[in-house]
Amino acid sequence: MVDNDLGFMAYLCMTLTKYGYTAVPTSNAARAMLLLKELDVPHVDVLVVNFDVPGSLELAQALGSKVIAIERPSEGVTIAATLQRPLRVSKKIEREWLRIFANLLGEA
Repeated sequence: MVDNDLGFMAYLCMTLTKYGYTAVPTSNAARAMLLLKELDVPHVDVLVVNFDVPGSLELAQALGSKVIAIERPSEGVTIAATLQRPLRVSKKIEREWLRIFANLLGEA
């Protein structure tokens, strides 16, 4: 996950981890690539990305993963889903996030 909103990113990652997903938060695209190399991650199933973060489009294109855009999509990459930052997180929103991930990963 690449986003500059640390609170949102931390909450989404905690939610995904709680339900058995592996989520790696980063605040910039360069750090994301470095982390993937450091952790020896061969493939990213889903990239959650804020396209306002510099380098995010290039990261999404390079990884070739399914892409979930935060707030708004970007030209140049196929978007599988879009997440809106909620003003307040609720169990309903968490269930919606989990439904989106399960659908993209073929678990629904």
